[in-house]
Amino acid sequence: MVSKGTQICIFLLLISEQISKNEAERHRLPDTAIPLSYILTIKIEDINSDTLSGSVVISFNTNEATNETLLHASLAYMNITEIVLNADYNKTCNISSHNENTGIVTISCPENTSTDEPNTLYIAYAALLSETSDSGIYRTKVYEANGNVDKIIATQLAPSFARRMFPCFDEPRFKTTFDLFVVHPQAYEVLANSPILSTTFTQDGWAETEFYTSPPMSTYLLGFVMGKFLNVSAAATDVNAIYRVFTRPEMINYTGTALSHGPQLVKAMGDLTGIQYRDMEDKQLYQVALPDLKFQAMENWGLLTYREAEILDEADKTTALSKQNIIPLMARQISNQWFGNYATMDWWSNVWLNDGFATYFQYYLPDKIDGLDMDLDKQFTVNVLQLALREDAYPESSALSGDDIDDTITDEYFKKADYLTHGKGASVIRMMKSVLGEDKFQEKIKLYLQVNKFNTTNPTSLLESLQLGNMMEQWIYKSGYPLLHVTLNNNQVEITQEQFSNVKNNSDSSTQWNIPVTYTTSEEKNFNREHIDWLKKDEALSIELKDGSWIVLNIQQTGFYRVSYDDVLWERLIVALNRERTTIHVLNRAQLVDDAFSLSQVGRMSYINAFRLADFLLEETEYAPWVSALNAISYMMDRVTDEDTIELLKSRTLQYIDSAFPTLRKIEGNSHIDILKETMILRWKCSLGNEDCIEYAKQSFQEYQQSRSLSDFNEKEIILCYGAKHSTNPEHVYRYLLSSFEDSKSPAERETILMAIGCISKKTILSQFLKETLDSDSIISRTYYSPVVFESVLSNNDFGCDVTLEFLERHLKIFVEMYRDFLPISTIVNRLSDKIKTEEQIGELKEIIANSGGIPDSDKILNKIDYHLKWAAENSEKIKTSLIQHKSQAFTHSQLFLPIIISILLSLTYTIQ
Repeated sequence: MVSKGTQICIFLLLISEQISKNEAERHRLPDTAIPLSYILTIKIEDINSDTLSGSVVISFNTNEATNETLLHASLAYMNITEIVLNADYNKTCNISSHNENTGIVTISCPENTSTDEPNTLYIAYAALLSETSDSGIYRTKVYEANGNVDKIIATQLAPSFARRMFPCFDEPRFKTTFDLFVVHPQAYEVLANSPILSTTFTQDGWAETEFYTSPPMSTYLLGFVMGKFLNVSAAATDVNAIYRVFTRPEMINYTGTALSHGPQLVKAMGDLTGIQYRDMEDKQLYQVALPDLKFQAMENWGLLTYREAEILDEADKTTALSKQNIIPLMARQISNQWFGNYATMDWWSNVWLNDGFATYFQYYLPDKIDGLDMDLDKQFTVNVLQLALREDAYPESSALSGDDIDDTITDEYFKKADYLTHGKGASVIRMMKSVLGEDKFQEKIKLYLQVNKFNTTNPTSLLESLQLGNMMEQWIYKSGYPLLHVTLNNNQVEITQEQFSNVKNNSDSSTQWNIPVTYTTSEEKNFNREHIDWLKKDEALSIELKDGSWIVLNIQQTGFYRVSYDDVLWERLIVALNRERTTIHVLNRAQLVDDAFSLSQVGRMSYINAFRLADFLLEETEYAPWVSALNAISYMMDRVTDEDTIELLKSRTLQYIDSAFPTLRKIEGNSHIDILKETMILRWKCSLGNEDCIEYAKQSFQEYQQSRSLSDFNEKEIILCYGAKHSTNPEHVYRYLLSSFEDSKSPAERETILMAIGCISKKTILSQFLKETLDSDSIISRTYYSPVVFESVLSNNDFGCDVTLEFLERHLKIFVEMYRDFLPISTIVNRLSDKIKTEEQIGELKEIIANSGGIPDSDKILNKIDYHLKWAAENSEKIKTSLIQHKSQAFTHSQLFLPIIISILLSLTYTIQ
């Protein structure tokens, strides 16, 4: 029987959840009025003006006759001058109330709305055209090749900024069509979601551009840009629509990758879904490169906008890493046209339905293009899934879907739109594909799109379409994920579960999942096995295992969970990895490394066993296991403060790398993944102090300064960084790199140069570098490059954190005033939280948070830092001791037979028992 105290706790918890849900609902409009269409006119008289004038005619149905209509308008950003209901200009309406927190305004009119036929609201207004924010409609500087400064106007309306540009029903569920008219100076071109229907010119220098009616879409997907552009286009037959790439005139030569592969991705997406792009009622797909954008990219329907560095290549110097950034990001934004625009989440709490599918296709779609061969499906495991596993194991993690996000809390949206909605969302989708099988999954996804076309959707609709409702709900509505315990008893393997946590002794055994379990053994070695056994909630799963065999769960790591084996089974896997690693699939080798070190970090496995398992890296030459291993090592090195431990980690890692890759360059192969592997290994060799690598970087950097050429531009980031780091004249290098930055036209190259400056080993130079962000005359100040500067300095592991903290302490007020939501202080604080290693640093951060006026979720940020500091205090000595004890075993191949002896002895012991 449940005690009275427990009943009260449950009651209070239910009330708390309902209050949270009700609070979120108060930020939403009622269902009484439904928009049918918008006719939006925007007039921009002067591109340098701080305001624009506009009018909107909203046609809507209502189910109640009332003289009050609720919609969204940010009155801090606009002034409404006239409101008319149903074209009765003799009886104007007014705003009777406005909630600043929700952005909801109440419009009161002399007459009631009609319930029998559509109503119209005509609203005239003036709106702010911001140059201090990149949300809503904003203006950004363009530095031309001739030294002149021009402007571009652009929009960023997600998640809830359409209300800054025009009064509207600013929620994703209100999907309808838009007819857009833009009055603008003739010297500038205007692009929007749909092709231009007509342009009328006047004698006084004006143009009125009218666009075709858009598909039914949410307000956050409306977009337009105004500027001086050039474009390149692909044949219409490639994508069955008008495909063009737009840039500033001087950037047009850097569009090759976007022009070549964009149409291929559009066609591949149409073939996969059975819905061609043109069938979604838009005749164009434009990709537009902009100097500044809040996100990497924005998926406005038919008008995809990108930061220049994310979509433009380096022409004849384009690197594998550049293609790695551009092509998957295009795949992501293009897939959003189907999953996000065509079928849209009903509310921001379900944004993972957009972003999860986008991330899934980001890594899945490019591999459908003949000749690309980027191995992105394998990269997904180490770049997305494993990082999501790490982040989703903190107590502060939240479920994929919930009722606790209101659209005024944009920090919540941006936070959820990171590892959770992107990484975990995509991983759960990939897991559901593994449950159904490739062909059936594609069939069900087509059904899902057909059911929700031009409409909104939710997780229930997805699970119903996939017919997985009862089995997969927990993965969506509960935070975290399971840890599977695999225990051997005679010849029976028993599998049980509990929730995994990064925080020691913080697991929740009451949360259970229905888990799709896949496995193979040393008898089968079938890593393509499709059979699934379900480990159901509150049950155990038994598997028969032959004497001496190993077993690997979670084939190719398709499941979003970790696996822990008992001592005997771990020993068998350690032996197998070190004797015959290639008999275990490359993705499972990566999984075993990631799981082993993650378990060690929370005390569920000894570090010495984790390093013994990692000994297979001595001969490992595949990319994925090395990414997992180096991520695990980075985690330890970034948090440990003891210098002896850090040096031991560096030494062990370098010995692993030098054994597997004894030559400095040209490891093997010329494929995309081979180039990524080679540059990754070269970067780590330099960072760990390999003398040959450092000398090579120094010599190549000197040659580069003279000729601006390299033998291999894939190595450019490494050469610039470690050439600058080890320069004997850092002041000269700083001036040289800044000059190179200003001379370069390529945004990707500029970003590489800025990141190299952060490698310079002199604090005063890094401080001076940060001050560039405050210089109004600097090309860096208040542009996209400002966040890159902070990222560059923070990437300096020697003193980047201290320099940034000192900068913010001295210049916090002016920084906040200059950047506001363009580069929120919360963004830098979040990034700092991953770098702080001492109590002194956390004290400085607390002072910055207090002086900034407060930062959303600062308590969660500080809790996470506190966890990292405690983890370092508890684990530093354990890591050091393990490395010292294991030193004699790690690097002599003949001694790798020791684990075999241990395994045999343990097996005999268990058999006798």
